[in-house]
Amino acid sequence: VQDRVLGAPLAIIAQGIASVFYVNAARLAHEDPAALKRSYFQILRNLSLIGIVPVSILIAFGPWLFKTVFGAEWETAGEFARIMAIPTFLRFVAGPLFRCLTIFQRQSWIFICDGLGLFCLLTASSYLASNEQGTYWIVFAIAIGISLAYGGLLVASTLAVLIHAAKTPKLQVPGTVPVPASEVEQGG
Repeated sequence: VQDRVLGAPLAIIAQGIASVFYVNAARLAHEDPAALKRSYFQILRNLSLIGIVPVSILIAFGPWLFKTVFGAEWETAGEFARIMAIPTFLRFVAGPLFRCLTIFQRQSWIFICDGLGLFCLLTASSYLASNEQGTYWIVFAIAIGISLAYGGLLVASTLAVLIHAAKTPKLQVPGTVPVPASEVEQGG
């Protein structure tokens, strides 16, 4: 239910932003890495500002909201929604941005982040289930695994953008128009 209440609307927003960002990022990675860096951080800021409000409300009032809107029997679902709010936020913010890793041919970074999240998710869930820790702790383990995966993707994509912007030369003679990096590499 949490994914339908919060995740689906955020996913629609993120998907639209991701499509536009990916096209622009691919172009800017070659033409103007500094502009890509600015665009990346602007989108990071905007996604964070958009996502933080509903996630904060869900963290603060999730059980009460679910109980009020869906009935008393849904209060536990509100607890689970509260637990899953942080992974939902990270997925919302990282989802559009980590696509730049494919632009920089860093698919191995995606694999590592996904693998780390999956490993943590499976290990913790298996341990908790075998020790009969209950659904609450299993949902918590799932939240940690998803958070590690998307948090890792966000860190990795940020590093990739910073590294690319720092190592790509940009020539400019005072009083002239900057030369795109693609022309510098081609010799003119």
